[in-house]
Amino acid sequence: MTAPYPDQSLPGPTSAPIPPARGYVLRSEQAQWERRAAVAGDAAAELRMARDALRGVLRSNVFGDCVEGDTVYVGLRGALDSLSTRLLHQQNAAELVARQCERAGDEIARIDNGQTFDG
Repeated sequence: MTAPYPDQSLPGPTSAPIPPARGYVLRSEQAQWERRAAVAGDAAAELRMARDALRGVLRSNVFGDCVEGDTVYVGLRGALDSLSTRLLHQQNAAELVARQCERAGDEIARIDNGQTFDG
């Protein structure tokens, strides 16, 4: 671990108190949170489009009305359904990340402006 203080001390129960700030203020960049939310939103939209595109794939058995054709169709249909489900989960996760980024940016901006955190 790199020592965070100029005197090479480390924080801990026996170390000196944290030195006062030297005129620096840590502030969040609202634009960065908005960009993160936009990227996650774009990812969710792309995943939604991919899932929608899968809906039209292999709607009926095109492999022939025989044991082999039915087996191939059932296997591929199962794989496509599984992929569609995974895409939906990823889409939901990306939408959640977008909302969390928006909320984080708003909450941090509120705190930076001296307002209290409302949890």
